[in-house]
Amino acid sequence: MEDDESGAVKGSYRAQKLCVVTGASGYLGRTLCSLLADQGVKVLGIGRRDLAVQGCSDFLCHDLAQDQTLTFPAGPAAVYHLAATAHTYADPAEYRKVNVNGALRVANAAAKAGADRLIYVSSVKAGRAQNSNCTATHAPESLDYGGSKRLAE
Repeated sequence: MEDDESGAVKGSYRAQKLCVVTGASGYLGRTLCSLLADQGVKVLGIGRRDLAVQGCSDFLCHDLAQDQTLTFPAGPAAVYHLAATAHTYADPAEYRKVNVNGALRVANAAAKAGADRLIYVSSVKAGRAQNSNCTATHAPESLDYGGSKRLAE
């Protein structure tokens, strides 16, 4: 691809723009941050573990289960939402707090910041959830991992 006069790579909506990655300190998040940086993307990583993540030009330590406030810089090209509680035996309240309510906070923050795109990473388990009948209007109190991801969708 060729560069235009601004230095941005033609054909790349992310070139010279910021992308936000939640769950940046997790396995998938670390990999995504590194891949985006390799493409010349400026990456704001957000994770609950305060550690250096390769590829992040900036990092914000934020726990979706604890902190109710979340804001992003204005105008990111994309917000990749990977953060989730994925433990097999997690408390159903934790699934709801992080995977459902946290996803809603991320979506609201992305909209408020004027993000071009929100990419929500779900799970194949959302289709095989014990609570496979959960919807926005019918959400059982006791959610498993798959049910929480399905509800967040």
